[in-house]
Amino acid sequence: MPRVSELFKAERLKGSDLTGPGTVIIKSALIEKPGYNGGVEQTIDVELNGTMRFVKVTPQLAADIVAILGDDESLNWINKAITIYPKEELIKSENKMVLVIRASAAKDVPASVVTGNGYKTPPKPRTDLNDDIPL
Repeated sequence: MPRVSELFKAERLKGSDLTGPGTVIIKSALIEKPGYNGGVEQTIDVELNGTMRFVKVTPQLAADIVAILGDDESLNWINKAITIYPKEELIKSENKMVLVIRASAAKDVPASVVTGNGYKTPPKPRTDLNDDIPL
């Protein structure tokens, strides 16, 4: 029997998915995706080790990226390299510690090179794609 976690695996990259720092290439500007309970999440698409994932952009992560790239306009973030890493932080409203994604400057990495130790478990490529458009 398939596991529920395998059937509903999120495409979102979370702090708990990272084993340490990894350099990513930002592939989209801030976009809105549906969140929990009808809310909206601000996200960016990133490429890590050749795999595309989306990252929820928290106010802290957005501030990190603006400080690193020196640009408040998210359209100008596209194809820029940053290093992301997991960091344990306290969620005051829930009084619990969680792993979040934070960012730092990528060191001497051209935009075409992606490095890092990546995921604990690499995501499996999707094979259920059906490109046929019904008429």
